[in-house]
Amino acid sequence: MSKTYVYHKTKKPLIVNSEDAEAYYKDGWADTPAAFFDMKKNGLNPDDPAMVQAVGETLAATKDTINGALNVDEMTKKELISYAKGSWGVELSPRDNHPVLLAKVRALITPEVPACVSREGADESSECYDCKLTGDELKTCEAYEPTEK
Repeated sequence: MSKTYVYHKTKKPLIVNSEDAEAYYKDGWADTPAAFFDMKKNGLNPDDPAMVQAVGETLAATKDTINGALNVDEMTKKELISYAKGSWGVELSPRDNHPVLLAKVRALITPEVPACVSREGADESSECYDCKLTGDELKTCEAYEPTEK
């Protein structure tokens, strides 16, 4: 059973079973945030066909990438390879087995982020990726790992 995002003009996006999405669409939801995107409000010219096309393609690609991320566990080898290339521009080897391909795609979706202040060049002005603490407050972060100098 695959999942998809549904979007509403005034509500937060939801993740629903693909089979249930039709009922949401009938109730004012859409399969893409593009349905509610106001070009004028975002400083774009809605009378420019090239601009409308570019915005539509960008939003469609983003939607496909996000929905694909929800369903990677159900993808075949071929689908994983296609998803990595189409969404991330990464060529994966068809010689890799399914678990290896799945791990590589998951790494693309959720890249490893260094623990709090463990990245090179961290100093008192650094900010934690998780808690956003800075300076001496960093020592109170659960993910804090001081760097050795």
